[in-house]
Amino acid sequence: GSRLLADGFGSSSRGFALIAKGEGLRWFSGGAEIPAGPGGSAPVWKPSGPGFYSLTVIDRRGRKARTHVQAATNGAKSLP
Repeated sequence: GSRLLADGFGSSSRGFALIAKGEGLRWFSGGAEIPAGPGGSAPVWKPSGPGFYSLTVIDRRGRKARTHVQAATNGAKSLP
């Protein structure tokens, strides 16, 4: 997986734009769908806090891709 450095966590953070090639993409984190941004722009994932997360994208045909990421802040040490 990847380690992402966040400027903060929760709804007040800037978050991470979720971008991939394909049509009709739907994004999920922990089973919860991440809605598209305003005007159909890329969804923005805002992790609730530091830790490990699973992100899944499903296309219009039902094909899935999943990745595991660690969300941290610049000063945070890697979690075990």
